[in-house]
Amino acid sequence: MKKVMALVLGLAAGASFTRAQTPPNPGPEYAKLAGFIGNWTTEGTSTASPFGPGEKCGGGRITSEWFDGRFAVVRHAQMTCATRGNVRELDVITYDAAAKNYTWYAIDGQGTTAMGKGSISGDTLTMVWEVPAKGKVFKIRGRLKGLGTDKFAWAQEYSDDGKMWTPYVRATDVRLK
Repeated sequence: MKKVMALVLGLAAGASFTRAQTPPNPGPEYAKLAGFIGNWTTEGTSTASPFGPGEKCGGGRITSEWFDGRFAVVRHAQMTCATRGNVRELDVITYDAAAKNYTWYAIDGQGTTAMGKGSISGDTLTMVWEVPAKGKVFKIRGRLKGLGTDKFAWAQEYSDDGKMWTPYVRATDVRLK
């Protein structure tokens, strides 16, 4: 009887351990990030701003893929810009369930790092980052329209007070077929 009881307890503990190891499923907020997945071309322009001179960027390639578990999208971007030359960026985009907003972590090959918070409404993602430049901290608001389609229109504007916004970046990303 003791052997049978030990076997039953052992099986129950094993089943409990297996259940505890089953990863959670991402909720519907994460599914909205699926529109980023794929390979893209990107072209854009910027006007002079506290972050640098105006320039045209082209020949860009972006690869976006799910991170294990489908809780985050990892983006690798590379483009050539008139003033800065070859620019590379790594982004991680996810949903913060506790804060109930999306988070966009960014780092580029020139030492810039930023963490933005935002939302998705319909086909539009809106993010706000705080970025230091010229001894001040600026807010950058980015809007990506076309999420879930094969073409994104990206626009960014900046503000030093969060009230008056100045447009400075326009870009278009097109999904490669």
